[in-house]
Amino acid sequence: MSIEKPTTEIIEYSQRQKDWRDISSNQLSLANNILITIASGYLVLIFDKKELSKVEISLDSNVDWQILFYFSSVVLTIIAIIVGILILINRLYDFRISRHIVLTRKRVYQKYNEKLPESSLGSISIIDIICEEWNILFKKIDFITSDDVKQFKDDKDSFKKRFNRLRRQSLVIGSTPHKWTKFQIFLLLSSLVIYMTYIIRN
Repeated sequence: MSIEKPTTEIIEYSQRQKDWRDISSNQLSLANNILITIASGYLVLIFDKKELSKVEISLDSNVDWQILFYFSSVVLTIIAIIVGILILINRLYDFRISRHIVLTRKRVYQKYNEKLPESSLGSISIIDIICEEWNILFKKIDFITSDDVKQFKDDKDSFKKRFNRLRRQSLVIGSTPHKWTKFQIFLLLSSLVIYMTYIIRN
C-alpha cells in the first residue's frame, strides 16, 4: 500500500494538471480571438482615408501632432492584429510539435522499450523566441518519421539531439502566447489612449 499510494496521487495530480492546462489553453484561445475581433472592429471604426492622406514624411517640415497621433493609433492597432495572428500560428505549431513529440516517445518505447529524454532544456531568452518565430514561419520543421525511429539504435546521440531540438522548439513556442497576449493588450490600450488624445485635440 505504501508504494501504491504515491503512484495514485501522482496520477491524480497529473490529471489535475492536464485539466487546468486544457482550461488555460482554451481561455487563452478565446481571449486572443476576442482581442483580434476588437482590434479589427476598432481599426474599421477609426480608419479614415482623408486623415491618412495628410501623412507626409519629411525631415524639413514641422510635426503635425494631430496627424501623428492619428497615424500612431492606426499603426499600433494594425500591429496588435498582426500579433494576434502570430499567437494563433504559434499555438497551432505548438500543438503540432507537442503531439509529434508524444508520438515519437510512444514509437520508441513500443519498439525498443526505451524512454526518450525528459530533462530540463534551460531558460528562454528573447533571442530564442525571435529565432524560433523565424523558424516556424520560414523554415521546415525537422519532424522525426517512423523510418527515423527504425534507425534509432544505429545513432542514438543524433536521434536524441533531434528530439531535444523539437522539445526545445515546443518549449519556446509554447511560452510565447501569454507574452504576446500581454503585448497585444498593451498595444490596443496605447492605441486607444492616443486616439482619444487625437479626438480631444481635434
